Amino acid sequence: MNRVAVLVALCMALWLPAEGSPPQSGVAQAFSSVEPESGFLSPARYTNAFFGFFLPLPQNAGLTPIPLSSGAGNHFLYGLKAEGQNLSALSIFAQPVRKDPMAEAKAAARVGKKSSVKKIKIGGKDFWRGELTTDSPAGRATTVIYTTPLRGFVISFSILAFDSSLAQAFRQTVESLQFFDPQQAAQVAGAGSHPFNPAHPGGTAAPAPHSERIAQLDPGRISSGIYDNDELGVAFVLPAKWVVNESANRNRISEAEQEILKADAPEEARERELVQECARTLLFASPPSDGVSAASSTTFIALFAADPSCWPGVHFPGSPDDADARNQIANTFLRAIAAPPPPGTAFRFRTDPISGKKMLDANWGFNSGSAQTGPVHTHIGITMVEANGYWLTWEFVSPTAEGLEELRRMELAFVKPLPNRGH
Repeated sequence: MNRVAVLVALCMALWLPAEGSPPQSGVAQAFSSVEPESGFLSPARYTNAFFGFFLPLPQNAGLTPIPLSSGAGNHFLYGLKAEGQNLSALSIFAQPVRKDPMAEAKAAARVGKKSSVKKIKIGGKDFWRGELTTDSPAGRATTVIYTTPLRGFVISFSILAFDSSLAQAFRQTVESLQFFDPQQAAQVAGAGSHPFNPAHPGGTAAPAPHSERIAQLDPGRISSGIYDNDELGVAFVLPAKWVVNESANRNRISEAEQEILKADAPEEARERELVQECARTLLFASPPSDGVSAASSTTFIALFAADPSCWPGVHFPGSPDDADARNQIANTFLRAIAAPPPPGTAFRFRTDPISGKKMLDANWGFNSGSAQTGPVHTHIGITMVEANGYWLTWEFVSPTAEGLEELRRMELAFVKPLPNRGH
């Protein structure tokens, strides 16, 4: 199934209840929700269940775990320290990408103005390595930082050592790390491991995100070509003759569960699992299919509502300058309900002239297709707003940039009724 079909299937799966749920993996059984800090630990290795990597642990005597926790925008994954005359440590952090993953990874690897930064390969992935040796009254200190972009984050492996043999042991540990399908984390970690999460007391996982509110949300109604939802205070004018929840699309639901969960990458599948628990499709509409035109099968509008409480730490941007909030939404919620926005995607922050609501807009393109259809370029646009405690998101999809602009000219209204609504 190509990416456009996955997006359609996702809309349908969020609209109608699934007949059954796939069996839980070992990761799902160990963690009620998987987050950057979720992992497994054994005496021999650390395994991260979110990013999908493991590294062998040095067996030096005297090494103990670092008792840190995550801070705002900075996720602490794991660390080891050696207590002695001077502290030596290996620590792993993840920070959200703001714009350019590789550029930010390179910047994060720079130890200081005099440090060298080199691009290397570890586990088949591109890394940056920064290194600096300094002399101080405490002795000669070696600092090495390895960084790589992964899943919308920059992962940093930081080494500080006053002992040359320990510095080498830490280097060997990082340069021996391997990557795998995160869904297989429990199997990779092995029987001798236990779930580990430093973000929560005792290393336990957070409760599974689940929204009771989303199931109770008024789905709205359609009359005379207008979608209307009083609970959310929104109305939406549909194009003439468009079909709402076309019956042909219902036939895709049986494959939606499987295709969504294996969409394009394991990390996207897990994010979509969260969306299925905490979001709902209120509207899905498309032009009537002529059975010939590709445009009719890849053009649609979807309206989603989501419960923000399922994404703790992520908030709707309060101003055009709130880049952190925009990036957090793009790297979590938006990449789950739509194709992931590529680095550098421009987000526009505006105010609805009628209601005064703050709105977030973005357009981008992606390539999809299959052996049958050949390559297909698709244009996608989103408009996002907060309404009555929900995130409300319109998704506009078209095979052409001109078609996307035409969809975006449709009339949206908040709070005040549209003209001639017929109420």
